[in-house]
Amino acid sequence: MKTLKPVFFVRSLEPFCCPCCRGEKATVIGSRNRKIIETSEGNPQTKTIRIRRLKCESCSRIHHELPGSVIPYKRHAVKSVEAVLEGNISLVIVENSTIRRWVSWFDGLTCHLLGVLNTMTKDNTVEKTPFPGTRLQRLRQYVGETTGWLSRVVHQAVKQNLWVQTRSAFSAG
Repeated sequence: MKTLKPVFFVRSLEPFCCPCCRGEKATVIGSRNRKIIETSEGNPQTKTIRIRRLKCESCSRIHHELPGSVIPYKRHAVKSVEAVLEGNISLVIVENSTIRRWVSWFDGLTCHLLGVLNTMTKDNTVEKTPFPGTRLQRLRQYVGETTGWLSRVVHQAVKQNLWVQTRSAFSAG
């Protein structure tokens, strides 16, 4: 006999704003399940969340409504990835190869995220006097030191339609 696992439904309280055309109206065209691996108390658990699919009425693009605990295209919850990037590897139970991939992913994306945050600030004083410290420290100067900094950075990039969605495995030309 099969036991049913709980499914968590996600619905944003924020008003919809299309990251592509800035349209403010969307139609719900369905939903899809997404599995997220969360590590709580040293115990990895898989949760299923149901996210809504929204179609912008202005540009007809389809968007998925992601909660703050999810990084696009990642299976693990943002808390786990954030803990590894901060060096708290003992809080997360993942393979060493996963840790290396996360660190490599973050290293490759950090300059882009710093650029996104720099363009979002009203005065571009950062170009004249760059923040000192590592890339992680510079990111935290934009979004704060408290837990959840990675979620804030990622979702700002997603909202501005500046999230790097694909990586090419070859170079054309």
